[in-house]
Amino acid sequence: MISRGAVIEYVAKALGENLPAAQFIAALARLGIQAWLVGGAARDALFGRPITDMDLVINEDPAQAAEALGRHLGYSIFALDSGRGFYRLTSPKPESFTVDLCRMRGGSIGRDLSSRDFTLNAIAIGLGPAPVLADPFDGIGDLEKKMLRPVSQSCLADDPLRILRAYRLALIHELQPAAGLSSMIRSALAGLSGVAGERILMELTKITKEPDSHKAIAAMEADGALRHIFPSAGSGALGDAQLLARLETILAGYPDRRYLSEPMGAGMTRQEVVKLASLFSPLADSTGESGQYALEAAHRWKAPRAVAIGMKKMVSGWIGCLRIKDETQVYDWLCGVEDWAQGALMLAQAIANETQLMNVEWFEATLGKIQGRLATAWPPDDPPVSGRDIIQTLGVAPGPQVARLLGLAKRAVALGEPGGREQALEYMRREMARP
Repeated sequence: MISRGAVIEYVAKALGENLPAAQFIAALARLGIQAWLVGGAARDALFGRPITDMDLVINEDPAQAAEALGRHLGYSIFALDSGRGFYRLTSPKPESFTVDLCRMRGGSIGRDLSSRDFTLNAIAIGLGPAPVLADPFDGIGDLEKKMLRPVSQSCLADDPLRILRAYRLALIHELQPAAGLSSMIRSALAGLSGVAGERILMELTKITKEPDSHKAIAAMEADGALRHIFPSAGSGALGDAQLLARLETILAGYPDRRYLSEPMGAGMTRQEVVKLASLFSPLADSTGESGQYALEAAHRWKAPRAVAIGMKKMVSGWIGCLRIKDETQVYDWLCGVEDWAQGALMLAQAIANETQLMNVEWFEATLGKIQGRLATAWPPDDPPVSGRDIIQTLGVAPGPQVARLLGLAKRAVALGEPGGREQALEYMRREMARP
């Protein structure tokens, strides 16, 4: 069993080797602010996971402390919930280090930890010249036993979002539920439908950032949690963990990491959006019903507009990769899904059966040819012809006709017509001459 002294030494070493964390702790000492490190950072330090942020509790005015620390370190300050004393400090770029500061609940660290969710999150390190460990519920012992145990019998009912946190923690640390936890989860599931959407999205994002997030989705599926997270979808309207597992294999081998890692807002990258879209994809059909479910879910989560649009386009569009067998239709499909084309294609690859994969392979090759032609002859940043060219060279009045001619010329290039400014203008002249 790990001794208390060893835990303190290990965490202190991890914090000291993290420059932003060490600088923040030094600032606390200089300003005379006594703080406890709680939650994920204390836990992750024990497991050697990188510390990218810190949660601190203090037994003094958090607004004044946040202002003093922000001024001293040059951090930006955000009031997450000023009424309850929650503040976030963010370092200047490029470090992107955040510290959440909140008032100690109950006036003591013991009472504060007793109001938390799981024992592994009820561990605290008192920061100072002589660090102190507080672990009243033996969270370290539970971590050694690979057990996820609630702090109290009411912790999930008190905040049903903790149900999703349970799935995430079990996934990340490969934990088994303590006796009675599964029953507690099922009893509290109905409360998930009343949790603020943005909090749901935050936990789903953290889950889907893990490379094997399908394991957490499988557990949520088995417990019935998905039906409470997506109440508008109804029964049978969601994807399954096996589909997500196949998708994660495809994502792991996808060569364009820049595409998948592109930020979409709310801490999400394109990869997490593709994974969430897979939960709706099996229902995609000509009615577009599943795409609407995906859009409704994104709106309920208060997801960024790019996330909502991306989910709808992929969920509505993947089925075209199985059914379309004409190059012109592939181009029209691309115009509809735009920069979510690769995500929709990966969904199709994960969903298709052995017979359908033949069409998906043809579709992928055809899509690659079209995109290659456009990248060469009609790059988005430097197209061969602009609207001004059409107005000045062809004498077309400003208006819808200009956009129509540009669209027709771009389509022709995508389908194999010669590229270049003169060829495009000549093509437009022929189109204008048509009766």
